[in-house]
Amino acid sequence: MPVVSRAVLRERLHAGLDAGADRPLTWIRAAPGSGKTTLVATWIASRGHARAWLQADADDADPATFFHFLRLALVGARPASHLRLPTFTDDDRRDVAGHARRLLRGATALSGRPMIIVVDNYQEIDEGSQVHRALADGLSELPEGWRLIAISRSDPPPEFAVAVARGQSMNIDAEDLRFTPEESRALVARRGVSLDPDRLLEHTGGWVAGLVLLLASDRAHARGAVNGEAPLAPGEPLFDYFAAEILGRMPAHHRRILEQVALFPRTTSAMAVALTGEPGAGRALADLARRGLFIDRRPGEEPVYVLHALFRSFLLARGSSSMLRVAAARILEDAGQSEAAVRLYLEGGAWDDARRM
Repeated sequence: MPVVSRAVLRERLHAGLDAGADRPLTWIRAAPGSGKTTLVATWIASRGHARAWLQADADDADPATFFHFLRLALVGARPASHLRLPTFTDDDRRDVAGHARRLLRGATALSGRPMIIVVDNYQEIDEGSQVHRALADGLSELPEGWRLIAISRSDPPPEFAVAVARGQSMNIDAEDLRFTPEESRALVARRGVSLDPDRLLEHTGGWVAGLVLLLASDRAHARGAVNGEAPLAPGEPLFDYFAAEILGRMPAHHRRILEQVALFPRTTSAMAVALTGEPGAGRALADLARRGLFIDRRPGEEPVYVLHALFRSFLLARGSSSMLRVAAARILEDAGQSEAAVRLYLEGGAWDDARRM
């Protein structure tokens, strides 16, 4: 389990986790840096729960790999169980769900008290993996007090739909994880800085990493950013976080699409295709939204995509050509977003179009 220090203890969310004790599945879904892992780690530590913690990666799509490391996590929590928990064999590939049930049944039989099983970075397990069905089936083996907590950037895979429909799961999402004014003030006080916590909260939208990274910035720059006087810039912790942890981990074509559609305050798939020339731009935005990567999908007759304000500021700070800005302005004008269109016409040097509007 990760060791956390200097974290604000979020009792309202801890109480919510306590209330889910009668449900075997807890799904925590939000963008990177939302405080998901810290929340679970501080809750487990504060309540003194026994836990088996598994950090998932892409290799865990293979059931043999996943259940090998899950068994090790269970053994680490209950060392005396190492000879009595089943290991995954080639024969188990024909019945992965059966192996999951036997493993969890064995773990619960050997335990003197309930345990929290955490799968962190669950989104790394490929959609087609048999692991999803096996874990969903294995929920039936968890007695009262035992829980599977999945920490993810994505919604539960379809294999968990039955558990959701039966009321066997509880969800914590990005909205729940946003810092409240009280939590923001507690964080600022703990860091001992002079920033206005309410302005800081408004500027970051309650996104935990944004709060923490701005507090870690040069104080003058942080104050300027919060007051809207200083853009994000290379070398600042928040800029570098977006560059390395988010954009740096994306496929190149997703990066190109985001860097261009950031010119739009909000965009539809058709607008994204028109600006980027990428026929798959709409699908890319939908995929990024599904994976919680700082873009919200707002439903409607034609879905609208909106980038998180700080992420959009970062993308805009990377710069774009005058030609692209004028092209984006024309699309915004056609979409009726006049104020944003005028701004881009001016930034692109299209003075006649700006005057015309």
